[in-house]
Amino acid sequence: MKTRIIAIVFGIMISTIAFAQQKPDRNRMTPEERAERISARLTEDLELTEEQAEEVEAIHLKYAKQAEAEREARMQAMKEQHAAMERELKAVLTDEQYQKLEAKQAERKEKRGERRGGERRERSHRGQHRN
Repeated sequence: MKTRIIAIVFGIMISTIAFAQQKPDRNRMTPEERAERISARLTEDLELTEEQAEEVEAIHLKYAKQAEAEREARMQAMKEQHAAMERELKAVLTDEQYQKLEAKQAERKEKRGERRGGERRERSHRGQHRN
């Protein structure tokens, strides 16, 4: 029973951590790019003056940088939590059990990668029809 609980908790943690540790999207915009893009859209939509556009962009940049810093802090916290969990599991499991666990993790990671690749292509394809 205890083993099952550990396995369930471990599975949930791995799923959460794997999601949080996704490699950054190469198309991910920097805070500056996001602020500029939003500002340009608002400038056009709201017919902002040049002064207003500059202020709007500065506001968006301020909060985009803050959000980026918070995201990075969350990612670091998740990595630290995962490392702590791994250390605790390694202390409980035998070497053979831990090796099996690592093999299962690698297998799941590979399967997730395959699924995610398909999802990304599908999203990209859908995104082309929006414009």
